[in-house]
Amino acid sequence: LAPAAMVWVRFRSQEDDQVLEVQLGLDGAVIGHTHFVSREAEIPEVSEQRSREVALAAIGHRLVEREISAPSELTVGEPVRGEPGTWRYTWRWPFPDSPELDIRSQIKVRGGRLVGDTITANIDEAYARRQPDARSPWGLAFYFGALALMVFFGIFRFIQRVRQREVSYSRSVSLALTVTAIYAAVLLTTDTVTFFGAVAGSSPQFRLQVWFFDIGLTVIVSMLVGLAYGSGEGDLREPYPGKLASLDTLLTGRLLSRNVARATVIGAAIGGWIYFAENLITLPIDYLGWGREIDDLNSWFGHISWVSVFFDWIIDAVLFLVPGLLIPLPFFYKRFHSHRTAILLTSVAILVFCSTGPFPAYRPWEAKLVVAIPLAFFLLIAFFAGDLLTGVIAFGSSRIISDAVSLLAQPAPTLRRDGIIILVVAGLALLVQIFLAFRGRLYREDDVRPLYASRLAERLLLQSEVAAAREAQMRLLPQKIPTLPGLNLAAVCQPAYEVGGDFYDFIMLEDGRLAILVAAGRENRLGAALSIAYAMGFLLPRLPAGPLAAATDAHPTDLIRQLHDHLTTRIGAGYDIGFLLCIVDSDCQVLSYARTGNSPCILVVVPDSSGCRLCQPDEKIREFQSAYDDGVVIKLAEGSIQKGPNSQTDLNSLTDPNSLTDPNSLIIIATDSALTGLRSQPALLTPLIKTIALQPALAGVVGTLAQILKRQGVDDDLTIVALRPEN
Repeated sequence: LAPAAMVWVRFRSQEDDQVLEVQLGLDGAVIGHTHFVSREAEIPEVSEQRSREVALAAIGHRLVEREISAPSELTVGEPVRGEPGTWRYTWRWPFPDSPELDIRSQIKVRGGRLVGDTITANIDEAYARRQPDARSPWGLAFYFGALALMVFFGIFRFIQRVRQREVSYSRSVSLALTVTAIYAAVLLTTDTVTFFGAVAGSSPQFRLQVWFFDIGLTVIVSMLVGLAYGSGEGDLREPYPGKLASLDTLLTGRLLSRNVARATVIGAAIGGWIYFAENLITLPIDYLGWGREIDDLNSWFGHISWVSVFFDWIIDAVLFLVPGLLIPLPFFYKRFHSHRTAILLTSVAILVFCSTGPFPAYRPWEAKLVVAIPLAFFLLIAFFAGDLLTGVIAFGSSRIISDAVSLLAQPAPTLRRDGIIILVVAGLALLVQIFLAFRGRLYREDDVRPLYASRLAERLLLQSEVAAAREAQMRLLPQKIPTLPGLNLAAVCQPAYEVGGDFYDFIMLEDGRLAILVAAGRENRLGAALSIAYAMGFLLPRLPAGPLAAATDAHPTDLIRQLHDHLTTRIGAGYDIGFLLCIVDSDCQVLSYARTGNSPCILVVVPDSSGCRLCQPDEKIREFQSAYDDGVVIKLAEGSIQKGPNSQTDLNSLTDPNSLTDPNSLIIIATDSALTGLRSQPALLTPLIKTIALQPALAGVVGTLAQILKRQGVDDDLTIVALRPEN
C-alpha cells in the first residue's frame, strides 16, 4: 500500500484547467491519485452526505481490490480550507499483524466527484524510538547549525579580507555563476520544472516563474558559495601555498592545462578508491540490516538524463569541502600555529559534515558515520597529495561512478543505456586528461593566482622579515638575569606584536657595578627594534671603559645625552623611542639613572596597610645643546635612589623607620602601558613585595596586567624591571 519507492506522474489537460497526479508503484500499480481543478472552474453544490457516499464507494473499491473484509468507518468529514465545496475523509487500514504501522487513506470529494485518494504510512512514535532512525532530527539540526556557523564565519572573514583588499571578486563571482549555470543545466535536462509547473490553471508564464524561482534560490546559494570561497581561499594560500593553483587555472579558463589535467587524473583515481571503500564498508552494514535510503531520482528521468549525472554532485561537493575543509583548515592553523593540530581538527570537521548531513542517508547514525570515514579520509588524502581541485574531482568522480553503476543495474533499457553513455563519456574525458597531464602546458602559481595574491605574497615576505627581526630582538634580550650581592633582580618583556618596541638589558661593568638599559618604542615596531639595536652598539663600547666614578663620559646622563644626539642625527628629531639607563653600585646602596622621553619611568613601591603605593623619585630636568645640530635642544631627566639619609629620595623616609634594609623595599622600571596599568592597579604589585622568587612573581603580574589592559582595549608592549635591595 505504501512502498518505499514510487513514481509520480502528472497529466495536464489541453485547456490547462485540470491536472491529474498519480502515484505508481514500481510494478505499475496505482497507489493513489489527486485531481487538481482550476479555482476558476465552477463547483456544483453537493451535500456532505452525498460526498460521504462517494468516499465510502472509493474505500469499498480499495477493499475489493485488496481482497480485505473490513468495515468502512470514515472519520467525520471536514471541509478543506482554500478549496470550496471540498470535503476530506480519513480511513484507517486494519493491519493487526503490524500494530506499529498506521496506514490511512485520505479521500477528498469536490462537487460530488472523487478528486483525491492518497495513502499515508506512519510508524508509531514509541516503536520508532526503539528502531534505527533514518534521519535523526538532532543530526540534521547539528549539521545545519554547524553549516550556519561556518556561513557566518565566512561572511565575517570575507568582510575582513575586503578591508585588507585581499579578496578576488572576479573569482568569487565566476564561481557563483558557474554553480548557478550547472544547476540550471540540471533543471533544463530533467522534468523537475515541468512536473512542478504542471498545476491546474497554470500558464507558460507560471512555469517560467517556477523555473526562475528555483534559479533564484540557486543564485542565493551560489553567492554564499562564492563568498565562502572568497573568504577561505586567501586564508588557505598563506599556510598551504600551491593548493589552489589548479583551481585558479580552471577558473581562469585554462581547461587544457597540465595543472587541471593532473588534478583530474589524480582525483579520478582517488575517487575510484572512495567508491571501492564505501561499497566494501556497506557489505557488513547491509548484512546487519542497516541500509541506505532511496535517493530522489528526478535526475534519472528527463530529456538528457545522463548529462545531469556530471553536474548534480557539485552542490554536494561544495556542502562538504567548503565548510569541512576550505574554511576550518586555515582557521585552525592560525589559531594553533601547528600543521599537525590543524589537520587533526580539520579531519574531525570534515568527518562531521560527511556524517551528520543529509548525504549519505544511511540508517542508523552509526552507519552514516562508518560510511563517512573513507569519504573524509580520501578527501584529505586528495587535498594534501594534490590540491583543492583534486579533492573536488575525487568526490565528483566517486559519485559519477556510483550513478553509472546504479543505472547499469536498472531493468529499464533506457536507464542502462544512460549508464553506458556516462561510462563512455567519462572514460574518453579521462583519456584526454591523461594525455594533457603529460603534454599540456604547466602554469606556475604566479601566472594564475589573482592580483591580490601578489600583495599577499609581499605581505608574507614582510611577515617573514618581521619574524626574523623578532628573532633578532629576542636574541638581543638577556638570556638570564645577572646576580649581584645584595640585590634581587627580575625582568619581563611581553611584546604585543610580532616585533615589540620595548627592550631591556643588563651590563656588568668592570668595577662590579650593574648597568640597566630599558627602552620603549611606541610607533614603528620594526624601526624601534633597529634603533634599539643601534643603541646597544653605541653603549656597549662606552660602558666598561675605566672606573665609572672617574669616567665622565660613562655617567648615565652623559651617555643618554650622547645616544639621544646620535639617534636624532641619524633618524631625525621625530623618532619616538625613550631610553632609561641606570647604574647600581656594587653594594646596592646607590642607584643613579637618566632617562629621555615620557617612558620608561622609575618608581618606588612602598608597602603600607592597604598593600602598597607607588612613589616617583624627585628628578632634575636638564637641557643640552645638540653637538650635531645647533637648533636641537636635548631634554633629559636624571635622578638617584639611595639607601640611607641625605639623599634625593630616601628609602628610609618612604617606608617604616625600622625597615631601612627591609627586603620589601622595591624599585621598578616600567614602560608607558605598564606604568598606566600599575598606577590604576597598584595591588598587582603586592605579590612582589612578599615573595623571595621575584622573577616568577613578576611574570604573573605582567600576565595579569596584559589581560586587564586587553579588556580595556589597550594592546601594547609591557616591560617591567624590578629591583629589591637586600641585606
